[in-house]
Amino acid sequence: MNGKSTRNSLLPGYKLHWYEIKSVLGQGGFGITYLATDLNLHRDVAIKEYLPIELAVREDDSSVHPVSETQSHQYNWGLERFITEARILAKFRHPNIVLVQAVFEENNTGYIIMQYEHGQSLRQKLEDKKTMEESELLGIVLPVLDGLELVHNAGFIHRDLKPDNIFIQTDGNPILLDFGSARQALGDRPKTLTSMISPGYAPYEQYHSKSDEQGPWTDIYGLGATLYRAIAGVSPQSAIDRSKAILETSLDIYVPAVEIGKDRYSEAFLGAIDHAVQFNYKDRPQSVAEWRREFETSAITSTPRLSVLPTERRTLPGTDLRSQKTLSKKTLTLLTILILLAVIGLFDYSNDVVINKYIISLLDHKTENIAEQTAEEAKQIRQDLDKERRAKEALIKQKKLKEIARLLQAAHEDFKMGRFLKPADRNALEKYSNILEIDPDNHDAINGKQQISNHFLDSAEQAINDQAFYQAGDYLNQAELAGPDSVRVKLVRAQLLEERTRQERLSLDKEKKKLQQQREYELQNKMQEEEERQRQLALSQKLEQEVRERSEQERIRQKEYKREVETKRREEEQHQQQELEKKASYNRSLYEAQQALNINNLDLALLKYEQSLQIFPASKEALEGQRRVQAIQSICQRVLGEWLWFNGGLTTFYADGTVTGEHRILPGNNGSWECADPAKRRFIIKWNQGGWINKLTLSGDGKRLDGTNQEGSAVSGRRKK
Repeated sequence: MNGKSTRNSLLPGYKLHWYEIKSVLGQGGFGITYLATDLNLHRDVAIKEYLPIELAVREDDSSVHPVSETQSHQYNWGLERFITEARILAKFRHPNIVLVQAVFEENNTGYIIMQYEHGQSLRQKLEDKKTMEESELLGIVLPVLDGLELVHNAGFIHRDLKPDNIFIQTDGNPILLDFGSARQALGDRPKTLTSMISPGYAPYEQYHSKSDEQGPWTDIYGLGATLYRAIAGVSPQSAIDRSKAILETSLDIYVPAVEIGKDRYSEAFLGAIDHAVQFNYKDRPQSVAEWRREFETSAITSTPRLSVLPTERRTLPGTDLRSQKTLSKKTLTLLTILILLAVIGLFDYSNDVVINKYIISLLDHKTENIAEQTAEEAKQIRQDLDKERRAKEALIKQKKLKEIARLLQAAHEDFKMGRFLKPADRNALEKYSNILEIDPDNHDAINGKQQISNHFLDSAEQAINDQAFYQAGDYLNQAELAGPDSVRVKLVRAQLLEERTRQERLSLDKEKKKLQQQREYELQNKMQEEEERQRQLALSQKLEQEVRERSEQERIRQKEYKREVETKRREEEQHQQQELEKKASYNRSLYEAQQALNINNLDLALLKYEQSLQIFPASKEALEGQRRVQAIQSICQRVLGEWLWFNGGLTTFYADGTVTGEHRILPGNNGSWECADPAKRRFIIKWNQGGWINKLTLSGDGKRLDGTNQEGSAVSGRRKK
């Protein structure tokens, strides 16, 4: 997983105190784990950062803050628990639990510094192998149970046991990782963070918040599901799916391990797995110790053992049992001694000093029994046994010296390679301790343990100088393992306490100074706020004055506007009245013009049309009437004068519309004339005498009149020259 970064993570190269971020190892809902370099000790470490993705986000300055004010309380509570639990977990010193080296707050969040382990996770191992052998799985689960039991005894549960969180070191030692979701199992606390749920590995009680239903059996379920994955190639059905099936059909869909692993694993081993993943937590083992016994039974039943068969009872040829019973006590004694000596010979190549001493004591006891038989035989036998004892003691001493030499050489090699305390069964301290068990006064072993202690004490002093106090404490703990009674350990621990106290005092002074600066800053802010308040007050008063002035101006403007509107209204009324009067005058003139036209009073009609046009110059009716009058006048005026009739007589047309003259029928008559149809040039002459009417048409050249009279006789004439 090296060489990658994720959303919200610190970028490679970022320096966190004396740690430089290299890459992201993993990210979950609770935080991010980085691979980093310890610039002081030039070694890799793993750093876990508190960053719950549901509650917080990283800002541009790398600091972490709650996503909103409503989430602030939950975020701060989670951070406090993160720091507190890390400090408690740092107290665990177990070869199968990841080592917490330091914990501190920075960027408004928390960081846990852990020892970086080389190897691969169980998940990666299972991806390569799919399944694993029983002996290999026992070599993983039993050490993990030892570490898990230590965690449970301290009041914690892991709550996220799965193949990802079991790490297999290069030497095969399993390590428990990622206690990020661990919570103390004692007491009630408010639910503030989303539970870490890994489907298939989390039991049903972990999906809801009742803390009294979670305990060691919760972790046992996760570890049992992990073993199930290792034998089946797939993880077991999720607890939610199992609960749904149980509710709907009253049947559990879980496929037992005893069926899947039949003929490949021992029944006891498979039974332990099935016991661990029972749906109801009360049906599971309630403690690690209880579950471990099932695996120990499995280990015994699955390991080949030597069978001790009863020896067949035989008799010598030609004898019976009674003759065998007559053997002398001396013969039986010698046979017993020979058997014991044979047993001693079998242990010549043994390194077990306790067994050898037991055999010698057994010989002593046998000697006392022999002394009861005969003093002479007992004396001889005692001499023989004393001789044998001295030889055996010399042999044991020689073997001790050889074993001490071998352990010293191996310890020096471990010391040279830096294997001071780890890995288990292959480190210098353990070998020096084994030497001192054989020879408590061995100078080389005592000196070797002192050198290991001095190595860690030197590192602790350097860490103190670098103010890496948590790291210094870790080094001191390791130095104390090598030299628990060392005066220098006590002195360096006192130095650590003094330096830490001094730094805390400096930090306190810094905090006091910071608090004083904060107070001054707050006072300055208050002064600025007061100045701003005064400025805002003055601005508000100014705005109020401007509003009043604008209101007065608006009132005056509205008054002027009303006055103008009233004036315009009166003017409009006057204009409308004038228009009505003009319209009435216009209509009257137009009516009088039409009446004048009807009686052929063309001059009056033209005058009235002109009056109408003076009122409305664009009046179509007046313009049309004027045009008609002018047309009529133009045609009618062309008949003015004297006309001679072809059938006799003379008629004079006058402009006032009257005629005088003679007619063949009515001589000396008079009357009137009018243009009856100007378009057709039709004229009508009405003679007063006799009521005769002539209907005449003017020729185009205006020189001839043709028509008929009332009798229907043709009438025609011409203009008199």
